[in-house]
Parts: sequence; C-alpha cells; structure tokens
Amino acid sequence: MDDVGALKIDFDVTPEKYEEVAKKQKARARAIADKVVNDSPLDLSPSDRRCIAAILRSWADELPTRKLGKQGNPRLFCHGSAALEYAMERWEGHSHGETLERMADSYGVSSVAIGKAIRPYRSAAFAMIGETDPGNR
Repeated sequence: MDDVGALKIDFDVTPEKYEEVAKKQKARARAIADKVVNDSPLDLSPSDRRCIAAILRSWADELPTRKLGKQGNPRLFCHGSAALEYAMERWEGHSHGETLERMADSYGVSSVAIGKAIRPYRSAAFAMIGETDPGNR
C-alpha cells in the first residue's frame, strides 16, 4: 500500500506535554524493538505490528531518492554503514584494533581513515544495536 498523501496530523500541545508524549512514544518504540530482538517465537499484538509498520514507513519516506551533490572526491565507502559494521563486530567480541584493521583491509584504506570516518557515527551505530560504545579498548 502506498502512503503517498497520507494524512499528517499536528497536535497543538504545550512544550511540556509534547515532551511527555514524545518520551512515551520513544519508550514504546524501544520496547517493541526489544521484543523483536528477544522474543522467540515472535508474538506481536496487532497494535505492535502497526507501530512497526509505521516506523518503517516513516524511515523509508525519509530516505533520499537522489544522491546529494557534494564537492570533492566521492567517498570510498558509506561511513554510517561502516560504523554499524564496526559496532556489530565489537559487540561480537572483537577488539577495536582488530576490527579497524579488518575493515581497513576490506575497504582498501588505512585503519586511521576508518577510525576517522566512523567517529561521528559510532554512538548512533551502537545505539541502533542497543549497546553502549565501549570506546577503543
């Protein structure tokens, strides 16, 4: 089903009430994400299924359909995706150094270049997998 032209609703509430509602929405989305990761077999209510679908549609709608033009040389790899790859490898128990070295070999760049490229994305990447960035230990 195509959501083009989907109804958008604005709520006129105080900043305090808005913050309260937003925190509840975030908590619910995180609780559903935890359920998706941990439940075996996955048993979602119809409400949870609709929530997941709405989140995925919203995310999909925000993806750009055209590459934004930037000056300079094009990137050799997606820094955000590399940060997520780094987070997953660290979560699997690999050290900072060995993860950077493996990625450097894979992307054909130095480990320093990998480290600099993923730095702005690391905390978000760890947050995506529900973990805290362990640093460079």
